[in-house]
Amino acid sequence: VTKLSLCRMNISRIESLNYVPNLVEINLSGNQIEAVTGLSELPKLRKLILTSNKVKKLDMHNFRGLSSLEQIYLQDNEIGSIDEFAALSQVSTLKALYLKNIDGSQKCPVCDHPSYRTGITRNLPRLEILDGE
Repeated sequence: VTKLSLCRMNISRIESLNYVPNLVEINLSGNQIEAVTGLSELPKLRKLILTSNKVKKLDMHNFRGLSSLEQIYLQDNEIGSIDEFAALSQVSTLKALYLKNIDGSQKCPVCDHPSYRTGITRNLPRLEILDGE
């Protein structure tokens, strides 16, 4: 199994993914997930989709071991602070981060911060795409 879609299944925690270590893409959109955990045993993961969950914080310990992660989709979550994105600075392969759609819809509260784009790119200087731009 390299792709897994578990959308709108009322999932509140990410767990037991050690049984699918070859995952390249996981879609957990539309669930009740509050914390990004349980991913450290997925070294091949390139695309993480967590759109429309309840994520508020990002902890750097939970991103260790994600040596292939290139894209993270976090639109329509509850992240309100730019400081949360320092946790992603250790993901050297990260190229794209989505916190809102290109049309401005499904935005996280952090997107309303006046220096949102500058703050994110300062924390993630290797980022090539932010919100599709």
